[in-house]
Amino acid sequence: MDRIEAIEHNTMGMNNEDTVINTGFNENDDIISNENKYYNETGIDNDDDAEWITSCFKESYQDLQNHLNDFKTKSKLEDVIRQLIIELDDISTNLNIAASERQKVSFIKRKNLEDAIQQKQELKNKLEKEIEDIDQKLVELRKTLGDAFESMQLEVQHGKS
Repeated sequence: MDRIEAIEHNTMGMNNEDTVINTGFNENDDIISNENKYYNETGIDNDDDAEWITSCFKESYQDLQNHLNDFKTKSKLEDVIRQLIIELDDISTNLNIAASERQKVSFIKRKNLEDAIQQKQELKNKLEKEIEDIDQKLVELRKTLGDAFESMQLEVQHGKS
């Protein structure tokens, strides 16, 4: 059983009760309108939906056959397929190049970020070392000032005696 016969067989059992009519507006209204016009022009009885649907499928099938016949020969169709394959290969190559470039950019950004983090860590360590050195010098300075203050107090006490 070919496709059209299968469609005819499947549509023969349809009841009008099973038919759902969509009353909302959609972009296919023009197509539906043309099909209704064809339906009315063919003189098919309103009760014979299956025959009308089958005739629409036959027309669509014939349109498809006409489009396929436009290629005339198998070699022209093969040429079109070869050209499509070449274009798809070019697209694939371009996508691979773009992906590679994105990987390179991503790697460079990550490397730059890692370098910046390392430089900041080194600067932080250097500043912490300088702070420790300053703290050590302050401790030494306090000790020196304390010693000097004690020495002055001893001199003042010896001077009074």
